[in-house]
Amino acid sequence: MKVTGEVRLGHMEMARGLEDRKLQIDACVDALYSFAQSKDQFLNLQGGVYLEPLSAGFQANYDFTLQYEPNHRKNLFAIAQKWGETCREMVVRQDGKGFASFFLERLDKLNADLAGNASLAVYKTDTSDVPILFMDISRPVRSAYYLNGVKLFHSRISAGPVSESPVRIQFDGSVKVDGEPIVMKRGKPQTFTGSVNYQQKETTLNGRWIWENQGNNDGVDFGPEEDESVKDSLLAVETANQAAAAEGRRGAHFSPWVGLSGVFASFSDKNYKAFGLDKGQFMFLPDLIAAARVKVGFGENADMFASFGVGAFIGLGFGGGLQRGYIAPVVQTELGYKIFGVRETAVIAIPEDNSEEWMQFKTGAFVNFGMFGVEGGFDIITNLGKGGYVTFYWGL
Repeated sequence: MKVTGEVRLGHMEMARGLEDRKLQIDACVDALYSFAQSKDQFLNLQGGVYLEPLSAGFQANYDFTLQYEPNHRKNLFAIAQKWGETCREMVVRQDGKGFASFFLERLDKLNADLAGNASLAVYKTDTSDVPILFMDISRPVRSAYYLNGVKLFHSRISAGPVSESPVRIQFDGSVKVDGEPIVMKRGKPQTFTGSVNYQQKETTLNGRWIWENQGNNDGVDFGPEEDESVKDSLLAVETANQAAAAEGRRGAHFSPWVGLSGVFASFSDKNYKAFGLDKGQFMFLPDLIAAARVKVGFGENADMFASFGVGAFIGLGFGGGLQRGYIAPVVQTELGYKIFGVRETAVIAIPEDNSEEWMQFKTGAFVNFGMFGVEGGFDIITNLGKGGYVTFYWGL
């Protein structure tokens, strides 16, 4: 509907249009039911068991990765792609900023119907970036693998973020279907490696992969359940905290900075004579700098940052006694990643009568420890010489 100053849309025409779209959404949601699957379905154990002889018996070394069956995954992607292309205009809001409210209502009912039919499949949505419909599992399911009656390992498949989903339908202008080929858990692939010793010789090897929600599993050790749930909850909290921290770093914000420095330099400039010093006189120049800066965080997780600001400098120069004390304006800029970075600080000294100004250009690397940090680098001082410096600072 195009708004041109006056809306003229008949009641019957509008009602018919909305009803038609509701019917189309109903059809799209019904189609989702036909290819719904949970994360514990259509899985393969990629890898194997490798035997090594022992003086009595043998050792079974295993190395498995839990993955989704490739051929089924390919077919499912093709079906999901066709569904997305067909239903995009119905299920996505017309402004492209999320899913239609009626579609979300019907999706909730679909998930309830799946649960009522004993399916662990569940559809979820994510709109933090672009609208994404993805598949997940409604509750955790454990399994265990036994070889000749001896347990090799156990696993637990549980719900996770959109980044761990096996099927994602993204609506970003066009429709894109992707998903993880390997079962992910807390951001890492589910892999199982280890070894088990068998004391007796075996003529045959029989492996059984047993699931707690399928068949007779009496006496099977599926591993801990409560501890895994706690870990999943802790991961969710940690992930949320990391996302909140990234958003807090992103963009521009005020960043005050205060540093206390010690500069060590040799008076190599010809002006040493004006101070009555010997050439090469060792100089120690302590200073205090306070700056008001603008800090900009950027990057996928806002781990990169750049700062620029101005401030004030108070410094002293010692060499065979106090040679100078002065105040000057400062310009500072920096570029960093996480806790590391490089910084340039320019001290624009104001010349005094009958003397040459000491302008400083500090170029160094720094590391942050929370709000505090340490910096070290090279310092060029006009009309004096060159040297190094160490700065201890506080900043936001």
